[in-house]
Amino acid sequence: MGLDLPKTEKVRTPLLVLGGSRDNILRPSEMEATDRACRVPHEFFPETTHNMMLESRGQAVAERVLAWLIGRQLMQEWVPRRANRLG
Repeated sequence: MGLDLPKTEKVRTPLLVLGGSRDNILRPSEMEATDRACRVPHEFFPETTHNMMLESRGQAVAERVLAWLIGRQLMQEWVPRRANRLG
């Protein structure tokens, strides 16, 4: 059973493909098929699974996504808001 990818010839949306080196849902061959179909390279995060955002390296993954968005001018630089504190 392989990954059934849609035809992507007309897709013009910027795409960032991330994968975990220990992903137990998508095989490396499926990530490579995504690369070819979407014409973008994927990036692996070492020692992460399919749920990489919920793992100990989640902050690094989030920072990579943010840098990608800012680099393509899809988002302005982000500064986290401080939580409002009562008292």
